[in-house]
Amino acid sequence: MKILSRIRFAHAPTEATLEAADGRVLWSLPDDRTQADLVWETEFEIVQSSDQAILLVIKARWSEETPETAVELRIEPDGLPTQSLTSWGRGSLIKNLIFFSGSEVER
Repeated sequence: MKILSRIRFAHAPTEATLEAADGRVLWSLPDDRTQADLVWETEFEIVQSSDQAILLVIKARWSEETPETAVELRIEPDGLPTQSLTSWGRGSLIKNLIFFSGSEVER
């Protein structure tokens, strides 16, 4: 299944990755970014049927001076509705995000 994702940060992270359930890195924060870069889009494929849950893991780290902040992950899987989840963190964040074909659940 092909998935278009959009990752949006409220504050610029120092490190960030988006991973599949199997640990495969689907996206990582580029080295040539600037402090103004807060939105990233990437496309990737996962092997599963459209009626199975999609588990993605977002990992991010911010500088000590950064206040509590948010990261939003929006996915557009082929043939399924667009879904998004927002997670909040301070310092560092590791969040499992579970998307379903008809609804979404956060763990």
